Amino acid sequence: NTNSNINSNNNSNNNSNNNYSNNFDSFINKDISVTYHDPCHLGRHSGEFDAPREVIKSFSNLIEMENIRENSLCCGSGGGVKSAFPEISNLIASRRGEEAEDTGAEILITSCPFCKLNLNENSSMEVLDLSEFILACIEGNIDKLLKDKHEKSKEEGKNKQKNDKKEEKGKKEENRKEENKEDKNKQKLIDEKVEGL
Repeated sequence: NTNSNINSNNNSNNNSNNNYSNNFDSFINKDISVTYHDPCHLGRHSGEFDAPREVIKSFSNLIEMENIRENSLCCGSGGGVKSAFPEISNLIASRRGEEAEDTGAEILITSCPFCKLNLNENSSMEVLDLSEFILACIEGNIDKLLKDKHEKSKEEGKNKQKNDKKEEKGKKEENRKEENKEDKNKQKLIDEKVEGL
């Protein structure tokens, strides 16, 4: 009896594993292109470069950036740089973000919360932690994430245009006032010279 119970348990485990592997294919979307940023701690410090890439390749199409693995560029957020030198931190992250954008990938994935935060603030791409990416693939939310990011970018673009127009209008108004002031000063000098004649 004990043996038959063990066998029946093993069979049910094997069935659930088979169901899982059959369903796993539905999570894979090779139409989605992603790129991966190697965090300094996980990569150069701990020497782990392959595991995240293997996981990503299980779900999507990985496009590598120019500087990867040991030669990966920093996100600019670690070591207290973000707190002490925010401008430098943002410049470093922008440079890395541009490198990610140059791949043509839709999503930038990393395995560090500091990297995620700084890259997200300084890149137009959707930036996800590896665990968020896996969950989104399993739940089928990747397309929604990309659509939301696209809508947000579009909205930000519109707001930027509005702000730019407002700023341009303000500058024109300021220039006009300055010109009027200069004209008045010139006229005042002319009047003073005429009076002196």
